[in-house]
Amino acid sequence: MKKTWMWTGITLGVLVLLGILLSPLTNLDRNDQQGDGFMQQTPVPGTQVRQQSTDSTDDQSDPERLRKRIVNAAMSVEGVKEAWGLALGNTAVVGVKLESMIQGAAKKITLDEVADQVRELPNITKAAVTQDPELAERIRKIGEQLAEGQPVSKFTSDINELIRKITPGS
Repeated sequence: MKKTWMWTGITLGVLVLLGILLSPLTNLDRNDQQGDGFMQQTPVPGTQVRQQSTDSTDDQSDPERLRKRIVNAAMSVEGVKEAWGLALGNTAVVGVKLESMIQGAAKKITLDEVADQVRELPNITKAAVTQDPELAERIRKIGEQLAEGQPVSKFTSDINELIRKITPGS
């Protein structure tokens, strides 16, 4: 009887020890220095490390990139079916088409959520969001022309007019 308990204890001890030794192999937090849930890669000695640009000034010099980021931020909100966006200075102008299930007070909440998401982008402090089909179409057309390489300065008065229509009294 005493030997049975001894072997049971040894078996449990070995299992616990194996569990402790093998757990770092499955634990992603072991090398997670930034707390983002991703392991950091260590560069191979003698190779160049390519840095991904996180400089928000890139968006200001590249209106197409900023436009895409605005659209992606708007599309990340539940209930947004389509989105179009552009920016003038620190102000984003966003047109959205909502899912048909979004009705009543939920429309205002969804539009506010879109504005919040867009304002989280670097260098964007104001966001004018509309679901008006005519204004959204104007935003889409200006965005297409910007994507084709037209300068933002060509559309300054149009964008300012859109901002006034979307946010009257601001």
